[in-house]
Order: sequence, then C-alpha cells, then structure tokens
Amino acid sequence: MATQTEQITYRLLHVSIEFKEFEYNRLLAKFLRENETENEQNFLTLIITDLKEIIKEKDYYNNFTTKLSDDVLKEIVIKENPNHRFITNELFINSEIEKKRIEKELKQEKYLLENLNIKLNRLPTKNLETKKTNINNYKNTNLKWFGTKSELIELFKALIENGNLKGNQEDIYKAVEQVFNIELKNIDQAITKFNTRENDTKFLDTLKTTLSQYITNKLDKNF
Repeated sequence: MATQTEQITYRLLHVSIEFKEFEYNRLLAKFLRENETENEQNFLTLIITDLKEIIKEKDYYNNFTTKLSDDVLKEIVIKENPNHRFITNELFINSEIEKKRIEKELKQEKYLLENLNIKLNRLPTKNLETKKTNINNYKNTNLKWFGTKSELIELFKALIENGNLKGNQEDIYKAVEQVFNIELKNIDQAITKFNTRENDTKFLDTLKTTLSQYITNKLDKNF
C-alpha cells in the first residue's frame, strides 16, 4: 500500500503542468491539516525522497532494456531491487513499448523533482524563534478588527482551507490574536457552528459583494 506522501507524489505527477501549483498547494494544505506538527519543508523532503526512489528504480530498469531479454532482465531487476514497488510484471510484456513509456514518465518525474528542489531551496531559512519574535512585534501595532470574532474566524478558516495560509491552525489563530490584539476562544466550536447558520459563509459572501461593488464603482468612474 502506498504511503501518504507516495500518493501525493503520484497525484502531482498525474495533473497537467498548468494545474501542478494549484494541486501542490491543495495537497500541502491537506497534509498540514492531517499532520499538525509538520511543515512545508518536511512535506517537500518526503515527496522528494519518494520521487528519487521512483526515478532510481525506473532508471535501473531503463539501463538494461536494450541489452537483455525480458526474462533475464526481470530476474536482474528484481534481484537488485528486492523491495521493488514500481517495477511490475506488466513492464516485461513488451520491453520496447514499456521503455518508451518509462522514458516519458522519467522525463515528467525528473522535471517535477527539479521543480520541487527549487521550491525547497526557496523556503525561508529563519528559525522558529525568529518567526515568533516577528509575530510578537505586531503586539504594538494600531491594527484593529471591527467585525465580530466569528467573522474573523470565518475569514482565516477560509484562507487556511484554500491553502493561502499554511501551518498549524492553532498557531495561525494565535498570530491573528497577536496582530489584532484580540482574544479568540472556542475556535473549533465557532467553526462547527458555521454549518448551522442559514448561510454558512455569510461573512465571505458579504466581502465578495462589497468588493464587487467597489470594482464596479471604480470602473464607472473611469468612463
């Protein structure tokens, strides 16, 4: 059975290039929700490790396909990869066809690996203590929240679920409390109550309407 990160890797490989970033953010958000002690760096490291294993095993297979018969090839590949997960019997039915297919897959996998490594290298290197200090610097700001606490929770919950904010939910709301100098209690209970309202996204709908009106008025003034 594939591990959680293997499933994520397969998912990233099977979406088109233009949707990879969206899918990456969606899968990252889901991973962080299910693994609250993890972070994006760990997420990337796990996927990159799985991807390297896939590439290594397929590269090994590819190196022999032009030299050996299927039976001999199968024996060698499986012997050298006792824990093989990606090489199956189907790969030896027609070596020439499978070689072309695997070459195509390898190209996609190596492209994804390259981009994930770039993403990993671009992650901030500041330690957690520095981040906490930066958050504490907001204590003395003049930012004020003029909506209800429930609306504030709804807004940031939407950002979390959409993948715009990444991290432990509790830490995110603590940061929100620091920034706006406000105390948010019973956050999980407040979130649960959303689906008991007549309109479960009332505040977000209001924001959408307000922004749409602003854009319309702005356009009208320009004509």
